Amino acid sequence: MNDHSGAIVDINKAISIEPNFAESYAYRGDVKARQNDMEGACSDYKKAASLGYETSAEWLKSDQGSWCRDLNSK
Repeated sequence: MNDHSGAIVDINKAISIEPNFAESYAYRGDVKARQNDMEGACSDYKKAASLGYETSAEWLKSDQGSWCRDLNSK
């Protein structure tokens, strides 16, 4: 529905309730990417992967995730 700010609020609430639910970080990363907050998106994707979310882990290893892998090296 393109209510990115509302989505961030909702996802932040979900994370506060269950901070180890990796998919919430991936979802928030998707919303941040749509808002052009690429640094925030990358951080969330990496957090999701660190919590065991295989989709994020595989994406980070892929060609599509190269921008995120390379973000901190610039």
